[in-house]
Amino acid sequence: MKKASGRLTMSMQPRRELEGKPVTKLMDVQDNTGRGDGETVRKVMTTFQMDADLKAELKRYCADTGMKMGETINQAIARMLHE
Repeated sequence: MKKASGRLTMSMQPRRELEGKPVTKLMDVQDNTGRGDGETVRKVMTTFQMDADLKAELKRYCADTGMKMGETINQAIARMLHE
């Protein structure tokens, strides 16, 4: 069996630097400071599907109000659960 060449690996070639170190892994470029993982704000990542038309309407609403989509969805769910 022929050995695979280095071209088939998933590692990144250093193309830029992050905090003075070359970026060699995809995970090196993640923003870990603003993810909401702190002790004061408890957040969890949630993924779900929604109708394309509903998402388009949500994007328009957010653009008009200046709100983020996650903020709008959180407020809507909280309102639905607490009313």
